[in-house]
Amino acid sequence: MDPMIHSSFLRDLDTLFRSELRKHTRFDVVEFETESADSIMDERWDVFFYTNRVYLTLAVWGDQVAIFSVRENCKKRLDKRLLFVEEFPLIVEPRLALRLFLESTDQAQHLGYPPGTPADQGILDHLEELWLDCSLPFLN
Repeated sequence: MDPMIHSSFLRDLDTLFRSELRKHTRFDVVEFETESADSIMDERWDVFFYTNRVYLTLAVWGDQVAIFSVRENCKKRLDKRLLFVEEFPLIVEPRLALRLFLESTDQAQHLGYPPGTPADQGILDHLEELWLDCSLPFLN
């Protein structure tokens, strides 16, 4: 974690995800990135989860705006975006964000190769609903 991150929400996310993902996944398939800034609004924290077929990314800014994506790993330096939930308010406690991320990684492991069947689309639709549901209190 970048020691210059000012957002307590991002620091809490980082601490929780790093400790809990060790218990739930092979830790070598998870990467973290942080980016500090002068303004909390511009600080960013990312988690990347890799499987042999797809990878999931959750990026969160200090003002609790997030992006969630699922991409297919096609070949070296080439991927295909399967799902992109763009700039939604992440209005949840860090523990709920972790639970949503773990459920997403479990669901993504059931995608076919290459993804594209109706069942795969159902999984992607479910993942999109999961992440958008966490912003409903803000949007209502």
